[in-house]
Amino acid sequence: MFRCMAIYIGLEGHDGTGKSSTADNLLTVFEGRTLHRTDEMAVRRKALISKKDKREMTLSELSIAQDITYRDECAYIKGECSNMAQHELVVLDRTWASHAAEQVVDCWNEKESFEHQQKDGTIQFPKGVLEPSVTFELYIEEEIRSYRVTSRGETLASRDWKLQNDPEYRKNLEMARKDLGCIRLSLRERDQRTSGLRAAQVLLGHSSIPPLNLKPNWRK
Repeated sequence: MFRCMAIYIGLEGHDGTGKSSTADNLLTVFEGRTLHRTDEMAVRRKALISKKDKREMTLSELSIAQDITYRDECAYIKGECSNMAQHELVVLDRTWASHAAEQVVDCWNEKESFEHQQKDGTIQFPKGVLEPSVTFELYIEEEIRSYRVTSRGETLASRDWKLQNDPEYRKNLEMARKDLGCIRLSLRERDQRTSGLRAAQVLLGHSSIPPLNLKPNWRK
């Protein structure tokens, strides 16, 4: 994990849980910016997952290859944020935790071990990969999430089919995110702004995270 002036916050969760809205609402409270994964990384990771699905690589080989993409992404983020002010907030829309949670579930299903999972069950970020100071797992009722995804008119990925039709898969993903140290943030369909403010409240003072020295915009 590299060190620099900005403070990194990760947002995890299934598609349609409100990551972009929560990021926008967080940045109405704090100075900062949102970073999404680059198109290049999305293409590289999709190609790797396709190889795994076709049995052209093992779970272990997939893990190693995915870690490399996240190390490359870490270097990109570091460059993008090199001129940010001290204690300025960077909200990351998905991090290495997205890959790790899915990898853990696949390892459970195939009775393999995940190399980054410790004996106590916690999951350690690999060297050279950006680990946020705090990572939120966003959660809404599955019926609402599913409606949001299908209403976009997009072709559902295989994972979305599993999320909609396999409650055990959803439960295992959520358990894996807990092992990654994610803090669950339950969202309400009717009030996304309040959800963003709840996230801000956690960042300003929560027993489970270290002091971040963040200053809200209204303290200027």
